[in-house]
Amino acid sequence: MKVRYFWLVLFILPSINHAKTLDPDKLFSDPNILDLKLSPDAKYVASYIDADKNFIALTDYVAGRNYRLVTFPDKYRVLEFNWVDSDTIYVDYMELSSNISLHAFISFSFFGDTPKIKTYYSDAKGYVVGFLPDEDDQVLFAKSGSSHGDQKVYKVSVSELSSGDISGAKNFRKPMENTFFYGWDSASQSLLSVALDNKKIGIWQLRKDAKEWRKLYEFEDTDEQFLPVSFRGDSELTVLTNKTTDLVSLATFNINTQKIDRVIYSDDRYDLTNASFDRDGSLVSVSYFDHGRMSKHFFADRKKKEFKLLEKAFPGKQISIVSTASKSNKKIIRVYSSDDPGSYYVFDDKKLSANFLSKSYFELSEKDLNTSRELSTQLGDGTEIESILTVPKGFNNHVLLVVPHGGPVGVRDVSMYDAETQYFANRGYSVLKVNFRGSTGFGKKFSDSGRGQWGKIIERDISTVVSQVRKKYRFKNTCAMGGSYGGYSSMMLGIAHPDIYDCVVATFGVFDLPLLFNTSNRKMNEYSLKAVESVVGKLDDSLKLTSPFRLSGKIKFPVLIIAGRNDQVAGFEQSNRMKYILEKQGADVEFEAYNEVGHGHGTWYGERHQHALVDDFIRRKLNISDAASGISKGILAKEKLLIANEYNGTRFTAENPELALKYYRESANLGNAKAKFMLGDFYEHGRGGVKKSISTAVSYYRDASSQGYDVATYHLAELYKGQLVGGVRNDEIFDLYSLADQQGNNLAYLDLARMYCEGSGVEKQFARGLEMFSLQGAGKDAGEGREKFSQDEEEKNITRKERDVIGELLASNLLSHVEIEKIKKYISEKYSIGSFDFSVKIDGFGIVRNDKYYSNSLYVSESKDKISLDEVGDFGVQVKFRGVDEDGGKIAYRIKWTKPRLNDENDKLRSDVNRLFFVSPDNEPVYYFSLDEDWEKVRGDWKIEVYSLDGELLAQKSFTTL
Repeated sequence: MKVRYFWLVLFILPSINHAKTLDPDKLFSDPNILDLKLSPDAKYVASYIDADKNFIALTDYVAGRNYRLVTFPDKYRVLEFNWVDSDTIYVDYMELSSNISLHAFISFSFFGDTPKIKTYYSDAKGYVVGFLPDEDDQVLFAKSGSSHGDQKVYKVSVSELSSGDISGAKNFRKPMENTFFYGWDSASQSLLSVALDNKKIGIWQLRKDAKEWRKLYEFEDTDEQFLPVSFRGDSELTVLTNKTTDLVSLATFNINTQKIDRVIYSDDRYDLTNASFDRDGSLVSVSYFDHGRMSKHFFADRKKKEFKLLEKAFPGKQISIVSTASKSNKKIIRVYSSDDPGSYYVFDDKKLSANFLSKSYFELSEKDLNTSRELSTQLGDGTEIESILTVPKGFNNHVLLVVPHGGPVGVRDVSMYDAETQYFANRGYSVLKVNFRGSTGFGKKFSDSGRGQWGKIIERDISTVVSQVRKKYRFKNTCAMGGSYGGYSSMMLGIAHPDIYDCVVATFGVFDLPLLFNTSNRKMNEYSLKAVESVVGKLDDSLKLTSPFRLSGKIKFPVLIIAGRNDQVAGFEQSNRMKYILEKQGADVEFEAYNEVGHGHGTWYGERHQHALVDDFIRRKLNISDAASGISKGILAKEKLLIANEYNGTRFTAENPELALKYYRESANLGNAKAKFMLGDFYEHGRGGVKKSISTAVSYYRDASSQGYDVATYHLAELYKGQLVGGVRNDEIFDLYSLADQQGNNLAYLDLARMYCEGSGVEKQFARGLEMFSLQGAGKDAGEGREKFSQDEEEKNITRKERDVIGELLASNLLSHVEIEKIKKYISEKYSIGSFDFSVKIDGFGIVRNDKYYSNSLYVSESKDKISLDEVGDFGVQVKFRGVDEDGGKIAYRIKWTKPRLNDENDKLRSDVNRLFFVSPDNEPVYYFSLDEDWEKVRGDWKIEVYSLDGELLAQKSFTTL
């Protein structure tokens, strides 16, 4: 067999010598290639390139050329795409903020080597039902009517749909009442409907020349599987079902009698998962998981030989078809394994050749990933239990992680690439996953035998496999770890075998079985009660005997419980109660509750944080030091920084300054520059239990700066500018801003512009400084690697820094009258300022609050200028403007806050604030100082002043904090 490779320059990154430890950012992420589709004529491949880059690409795989067709802005995400015909691609994408589905049609044609691309966008409400490759520029589009279930399908052109107006389009065929969703079967040219009829959901068909819809199948309220895969003549369906068999089998279903006629194929042991057909409709193969690996049974010798050749060309790999061409024998295949996320090829089954397209993950190398082994364990009653063991091929810490899957019914583990498994195996852990009784894929009897067996048969199955593995391999420690049911199971394994398990990690778990029947999100109607009973068993006292919450006195091992506060499946209270009872009993328990997270994470960031937390917990409890962890210093420092940031209140977890400080120290000791900067921040403000020390803070900032961390360099310059550290000349401050700018800091550029305008620390070059402001603000080329801002973006979101810098510049008394006028001209043109000449009246002063309930606006709630630090965090003034035309555009002015002057250098506040404001003259804005941080809550005199841009004092008010 011939396998040809070419390198996708646009999509494939250069080969990298990976560090010993895999970067979790690369493991826990979307694949770079999210989807691929072969064009109907098989000339091109369309692909969706990862969500960060967010574009649709076109590949001429024969010529080895790649083209970026359309890039979607970050606020959109592609849901799916398909070929309309051989030169048009349809894209269904969504606006993330509104969840509104939108449509795009990308048309291309070639003149030489460069495609001419036209993109048509549509916000038409509805969805594309199907495509008509034999009819150019035609799609089937479903649009909802005025009432629920009132949907109609139209045959429309791309131009009609892109205009958003399909009012002139005619119905494609007779609509089906109470339709939830329409589909299109191109092979039979049939319109399909999932509809509600007599309170039952069914699948209906409208054939090409038929006038009436006919019912194909009506779903019953059972756990039986019924999946239509093709039409078989006019009166039969080929289906995957276990209606009349224990195992999911391929069978024929008589549409007229609504019964299974005969079984075409059934495996001896496994449920079938898929069936494939040739272009002429003949059956090619069925698929199933054999010991967790995707396997196939072929019905045609030629196809079987083809597959054997593929297996020979890709030894040890699993192979699946991703996309086929309606007018060609070519197809896209994916080649993958437990230690390979997969690569894509165009396979020609006539020439028996495969053209390499791309890896799914560009930066993951097989040499750094670990291979899983498939195991079988024979139980005393003859039942065979399959499991998957991944043993690290490099560094080995001799810790076995037993990881029960969730469910427990209807779920299974497979031998494919899994980020979590690779994460732990790469760090030296062995990972064991068991397909215990209750798992899917082995027939109804096997699955049903796990019902009502929480803490019983299921855990005995796992324990039997664990015993076998521990006899064959040498482990120093064993821990159980799982999510959902897996969290419950892990806790029960530890309780049942305290001599084996040295720690337990339970995430989003269930710990009190009777509470499942009382969870707030489950209205205990008859249906819900039956659903819980079918998996857990009936509600009686026996459930208490297998509830970790009721057996908490037996928990003598360290436990980490992780929960989502918005968990609507297990319920947050399950984890919260378990934590409470263990803490009350003095057990070794740690608890992490994620805000805005439900039954598991919806972000890769959350996955990265959770796994860093789990690895840290296990190593601490098993006394595996950082030095003995086998993890590279850089990655370990990065993960400790991630943990520290969350404890510092970054995103999801409760703020804990003491723990944040601990992990920042550990990360800094491993050389992480950002962690050193954060230690400086803690010492600067006296957080986390450390005593304030500017000198210690500066030492950390300098260290981080020397490692190239631009934020630290910039912050040093800001400290020196604010005179929090004495003895630093202006030219040294200028050099620091310059260094920060070279290191990639965007804010430093504005400070350099200010210093050129002032002549502070550098020879005065006002024109150069003003030009630098213009370049930064107008989105012109402001230098290599520097972020550019468009004027439109600036008008929508004026950066605080630019307002501060220009405010400081105008307050410096270093500008001539002519220079001030030029600054005013620049501001006027950039921000559409209508007036600089007006008067100001302070209309109110005192405590400032936010009226969130009615208008989400600020107001002065209590008039006072003596402010108690024990009672309030925000105080300020409300102002009114006079002597200005309300229709004349925005007005510009400067606000200055003067803060208390203190003697101890470690208790100094930040320097005084000077900031520009641009508002409509009819506004009555409130300006306040917020004492959010403890270090800001000092006693003394405060003053707010309002100045014109010429420096005239327009209004002022003083406050005293007590």
